[in-house]
Amino acid sequence: QNIFTWSDDLDYTRANHSLKFGFIFNHFQDYILTRGNDKGVPAFGTIAGLLSGQLSSMTVVLPGGALDRTFHFNTMGFYAQDSWRVTPRLTLNLGMRYEPITTYVETHGIQSNIHNYLTDTNVTVGPYFLNPSLRNFSPRFGFAWDAFGNGKTAIRGGFAILYDLSSYGSELMNSAGYDSPFSSVFITPAGNGGSLTVPYVFPTNIPILPVYRGIDYHMDQPHMLQYNLTVERQLPGSMALTVAYAGPRGINLMQLR
Repeated sequence: QNIFTWSDDLDYTRANHSLKFGFIFNHFQDYILTRGNDKGVPAFGTIAGLLSGQLSSMTVVLPGGALDRTFHFNTMGFYAQDSWRVTPRLTLNLGMRYEPITTYVETHGIQSNIHNYLTDTNVTVGPYFLNPSLRNFSPRFGFAWDAFGNGKTAIRGGFAILYDLSSYGSELMNSAGYDSPFSSVFITPAGNGGSLTVPYVFPTNIPILPVYRGIDYHMDQPHMLQYNLTVERQLPGSMALTVAYAGPRGINLMQLR
């Protein structure tokens, strides 16, 4: 994996405002090589079948199957934030971040997907999924308040929407290994694998089935709502008491079905 990164940040203070601006741009070059099925994956339904060499199924890559992929894509982040001292007792932190990615592109065009599992009868050559990140606007809000003005009781809180742009690794591995017609992974129907021989020869009286695994073409963007509230109180004897609550809520998290 090669990653090329450009970034810059700017701080600017004016009156009661402390402003921050910045961006980051990452260019990824990911190389994936999926091995294992090319050696053959035998499955046995019972111990007796294992001991006698009677297969439940056999998964193989046929000659000519493409085992490697090269993906190029970009991630970006742009933000602006203001730490605003509204009064000597109240400070607000207001920010916005925009964090999109570009579509994952296999440089040799070796990728395909099933767009609709209910109606499609074959794969469509092209990107694994539609880009879900184009509306990745991430607001941030926080505050710090001196409750009684004597510097002994502080109440702080914050809220943010956070987006996950780096959760596609295992999904790309699965898709790259099982994206017909390029991977050419085939399996015998369960219970019809025949006898295990070396070299293995598919039984001539049963069909062999292409295997497909892929990312949901209409996948939603994984993100999280994060929030916290803290109360701090200075106590006698150089002691302090802190009571805090912090919570996240994950939405559209990646899952395997």
